[in-house]
Amino acid sequence: MRVKHLSTMLIIGSTVLLTACQTTQLKEPESSTVIEALSPIDKLVFTAGESFTFKDLLKSEELVTTKVLDISDSGIRFLESGGCEYTVADLFSPATAWKNCGGSGSAKVVSEGNLWPLQVGNSVSYKINGIHNGQSWSGTRVCSVESAQNIQVDTESYDTFKVLCKRDRRVRTFYMTASQKQPLIFQYSKNGQDKTHQQLVY
Repeated sequence: MRVKHLSTMLIIGSTVLLTACQTTQLKEPESSTVIEALSPIDKLVFTAGESFTFKDLLKSEELVTTKVLDISDSGIRFLESGGCEYTVADLFSPATAWKNCGGSGSAKVVSEGNLWPLQVGNSVSYKINGIHNGQSWSGTRVCSVESAQNIQVDTESYDTFKVLCKRDRRVRTFYMTASQKQPLIFQYSKNGQDKTHQQLVY
C-alpha cells in the first residue's frame, strides 16, 4: 500500500498551539464515499524509536518527521523534527506535557468515554486544566468517530474512520486506516481558518 507524507505537527492534536497563519483553502480528500460497514480498529500500540514522516499540503508539501521517544505510564512521548516534544495518552487526547512547542507547559486531563476500538458512534470528552508559559487555562475537547469513509489519495483508495475532535473553535479531523499508526489525512482549523492539512508519507 502506498501512503503519502503527512506532517505530524501535533497531528496528535495536543494542547500546543499551532502558530502558522495560513490563507490557503483546505483541500478535502480527492474522493470520499461513506461506507456502511468497517471492522473496528483496535487501540494503536507504538514502539520507542519508530518514526513517521508527513507532508503539509498548505506549506508547499513541507516534510515533517515525528519520532516516538519512549512509552511509559505517563503516555507516549513524541519528538518532532522542529524540536517540539510532547506526551499524550493516544493520538486524539490532549498533551499532558510539552516543551519547545511555542513554549512549555503541562496539563491535567480527565477523560469520560472511550473511542477505542474505533467504530462509528464511539466518543470521548477530555476536561483539560493546563499551564502554558506560566499562564493557566482550561477547556474541553470532545472527539467522536463520525463515519466510515473510503477516501482516495492520489491513485490509491483507503477504507478509513473519520474522527472529529473539537475544542472551542479548534477542529481536528483524522482519517484513520487499520494499516497505519498515524492518520492517513489530518486537518486542523482554528477560528474558521485552515492551519494544517497533513498527508502521511511513511
